[in-house]
Amino acid sequence: MTLLSLLLFVVFVVVLLYIPFVQDFIVPRVLNMINSEEMTVKVEHFRLKFPLNVDVRGLEVLQKGDTMLIASDAQVNVSVFPLLTGNINASDIELRDIYFKLGTPDSASYIRARVNGVSVKDVALELSNQHVAVDNITVAGGDIKMTLRNDSTPEPPTPATPTYWKIVAGQIALGNIDFEMTTVETGDTIRSGLDDFKMINGAIDLGNHTLNVDDIIIDGVAARYIIGTNFDESRVVEELPTDTIMSDTIPW
Repeated sequence: MTLLSLLLFVVFVVVLLYIPFVQDFIVPRVLNMINSEEMTVKVEHFRLKFPLNVDVRGLEVLQKGDTMLIASDAQVNVSVFPLLTGNINASDIELRDIYFKLGTPDSASYIRARVNGVSVKDVALELSNQHVAVDNITVAGGDIKMTLRNDSTPEPPTPATPTYWKIVAGQIALGNIDFEMTTVETGDTIRSGLDDFKMINGAIDLGNHTLNVDDIIIDGVAARYIIGTNFDESRVVEELPTDTIMSDTIPW
């Protein structure tokens, strides 16, 4: 009788989680528990549908004051049973009206990106094996800006933890993407526009420092190189030495 009562209680709690007004009551309190000085998460609207279909609107993630992710709409469909083995399988991940920022204007690299939509199909994440497999990634309509400057940050006293992640993607497709990269010291700028880009069967092995791709298809590309006003001819290096240093903490 006690076991039956416990099971009924668990079922009752699970059913409550799918009721909208219960979600409206719980989500703000969960976010208050998650939020800290290191990371802040805000959500305007949250809905959980059976079994694990998540619909989020007005998503905003801030981390350490220099990383920002904003999406007007995010939808994730996650399989339940793989979670019991420590794996994450998602059949669909959809993000719309995205703004991403990494770094600050005085950082060694400062990245800002606005993307109309990102669609990810059939993702399998194995945490224990450090392996990610993705069937299809589509990025539609984007404006990406990157600013680079010399990094004066001293090397850490102890080496970082080695990274052995492997990432495999069946296809990555980019459409209508504008890119701009500027070097602060020289003022040089590279601008490019990409109509259609496809990468077929790509694999990244961070442990072995390898990148393998079966095929790349590019249709419609324009590029422009602008020499900055701070260009110094004396800094031009005729021949660069071959970099043969290998490290478990640096992917390339």
